[in-house]
Amino acid sequence: MSRAKRALIIGGGVAGPVAAMALRQAGIGSVVYEAYAGGADDAGAFLTFASNGLDALRTIDAHHLVRSESFPTPRMTIQSGTGKHLGDVPNGGTLPDGTVSQTLKRADLYRALRDEAVRRGARVEYGKRLVDAQTTLEGVMARFEDGTEAVGDLLIGADGIHSRTRRIIDPSGPGARYIPVLNIGGYARDVRVQAEPRTFRMVFGKRAFSATRFIPPARSGGSPTLPAPTSLRARSSPPSAPSSGGRC
Repeated sequence: MSRAKRALIIGGGVAGPVAAMALRQAGIGSVVYEAYAGGADDAGAFLTFASNGLDALRTIDAHHLVRSESFPTPRMTIQSGTGKHLGDVPNGGTLPDGTVSQTLKRADLYRALRDEAVRRGARVEYGKRLVDAQTTLEGVMARFEDGTEAVGDLLIGADGIHSRTRRIIDPSGPGARYIPVLNIGGYARDVRVQAEPRTFRMVFGKRAFSATRFIPPARSGGSPTLPAPTSLRARSSPPSAPSSGGRC
């Protein structure tokens, strides 16, 4: 009798738990190895999950995880820095069942996906920063910074833009390139803003733009005005590159 297949998934952000759930559906067990010492329950601000992403999660019956933590944002209104209205555009497509793009806290997305992957049988190990990997007669062996090793049938890199897994598999492959744009995000309570529900309000200036989203009271602990501003600004030199890991 052949032994059960097992995958080693490097990175416990968004892609890692999703890969674990997809593999489980195919009858393959997995262990998710996260470089950081703990989960990402407090990492990041907000993100928008496009409708096609929700459709992809539907194939592993995980789309409801996003829907339960998010609110719809199907529209985007655009204006100049002087206040001139430039137009309105859809914020992603609409699925046949009416599903539109959703906005949620990045930390809530991490937590929901991780918890569901664990519930479905995946294991998550923290403090496991990959340093090397090689093929063996038994499959693939991964070595971690803490001196431990793991053996599996498949190695999957889900460890972010500075992926160590990618570098091990293809040392000559291109690395990350600064574009150069810097993103800053956050959220605040009880701030008066001109923002319609279900809509991004985009304001473009000469060197930056900002996006403000109104968060419904049901998603903000009862606060009637909880905006989530995000701005991107060009820089003359790149910021310090973060260490590789499963967070983004």
